[in-house]
Amino acid sequence: MPNAHLREFATRVLDVLRERGPHTPSAIGQVLGLGRLGVRGILDRLRHHGLARVAGTADTPRGWGMEVPESIWEAVPPTDE
Repeated sequence: MPNAHLREFATRVLDVLRERGPHTPSAIGQVLGLGRLGVRGILDRLRHHGLARVAGTADTPRGWGMEVPESIWEAVPPTDE
């Protein structure tokens, strides 16, 4: 059953990227009510399957003294084969 939940969350994350455009894991998490690290894990899986990619980095730091910019992710456009 955990795989079914993972697929559901992955689909929801991918839908956010396709409908709203590039987002950071934190922003996706806010939309879906998920944590940034959980979203990041899902994005890594989507990247592994060629469905999402890093598009850049956010200009603003994440806060709490974390000065490392957060990655911006986008959905990979479907290919017509």
